[in-house]
Amino acid sequence: MYHIASWSHETPVLTQHHAGVLSKTAWTIPDQSHHTQPRDGHVEQDFTKAGRHVETPTSNCETKTAKIQSAHQCDPERCAKVSQEQPKTAAVPFILDTVLKESVSAEAKKWQALAKDLEEDKDGYPPYLQCYFHSVVPKDEMQQQDHQAWSIRRVESAGYRKKFVAAYLSLLNDLNMDVRYAFSDMLMQLSDKCVRDFLSQMNAVFEAANQNIIEFLHGTVDWRVQNRGIHAASQDKRNSFDSALCVAGAEWLVDGLGYTTAHLQSCSARRLRSPELGRFIIRKKRDPTEEDGQLNEAIMDAVMSGFLRTVDDEKVSGEAWILQLHTSLAPHYGFSYRGAMYNCEVKRAELISFLSAHSTGEVKARAIAVSERIAGGSDDLPLFEGMGN
Repeated sequence: MYHIASWSHETPVLTQHHAGVLSKTAWTIPDQSHHTQPRDGHVEQDFTKAGRHVETPTSNCETKTAKIQSAHQCDPERCAKVSQEQPKTAAVPFILDTVLKESVSAEAKKWQALAKDLEEDKDGYPPYLQCYFHSVVPKDEMQQQDHQAWSIRRVESAGYRKKFVAAYLSLLNDLNMDVRYAFSDMLMQLSDKCVRDFLSQMNAVFEAANQNIIEFLHGTVDWRVQNRGIHAASQDKRNSFDSALCVAGAEWLVDGLGYTTAHLQSCSARRLRSPELGRFIIRKKRDPTEEDGQLNEAIMDAVMSGFLRTVDDEKVSGEAWILQLHTSLAPHYGFSYRGAMYNCEVKRAELISFLSAHSTGEVKARAIAVSERIAGGSDDLPLFEGMGN
């Protein structure tokens, strides 16, 4: 076991400084001065002095690097080659470009052909997401008529940037592909500023890479390996429900909100009109029933266990809760690495129905029904039509 950092009993928060140092270990070739001299198989980082990183003298870097490469047979040419395969700046366009080119499906080839005639984005990748957005959203909503003129101007607009990730999720869903998660920008958002989640994800990537600790810290990791590790960490967190949650049905409640979030963001009719929905407004009741009491207990259990988190909003303060899933669970359910960005209201009866579920399939079916009701914007839609209780 390699110990990179330690923490107190209190819930730790990942600062930008610490995260920046740690995230370099797997995704870029780091400044060698960020690491102390290896000792007894451990590579330690010192965050103990007033919360600041303590760096070793730069004069020792060349000697230290030579010793590491000699002892562990680290190949600089191999590291440089892998580094060149990493994206220039934008993770999403790079991932999408790679998976579409590797796919043999007719649908993937169609999007390659459609994007081929459009101007490349600022990072040099085909504008698949711009093309997808233009094709899916009606032209009158975009207030654009000229296909060619739209391509670049729309990329730079604030409105399109808000829907960039939503288009990524939706396109992969339409291609029947799992959402991919990789690179430091995504990882930092998936950890939700929680040190435990960040280290769990890094450990999972380390295990997936199958490298020794020195290679891992000083080389790069293929983005596909990162994706496998990040998915594994999220699955491990989901697998901890049974041991972490105490209230009966709480695990189905979290699952229900997770699958609802994923469906709203990638499958529903509003996925591009109201992107990245998933901050659930839950109205409080003055005279709660026994079922309401059980729901309240399940919510508190999931919040205290670190699977749901509350969102502050002055508009509904005191009248309702706003809940969303921790982003570390995003890979398991398939929603945005940014989590949820916008509010939507969910009925207490819908949440209570999750508590009484008996299987994952039942939870998924109910989540789809809830998502479609929210996306349709109507309270009159049959909630669980065709499904048994």
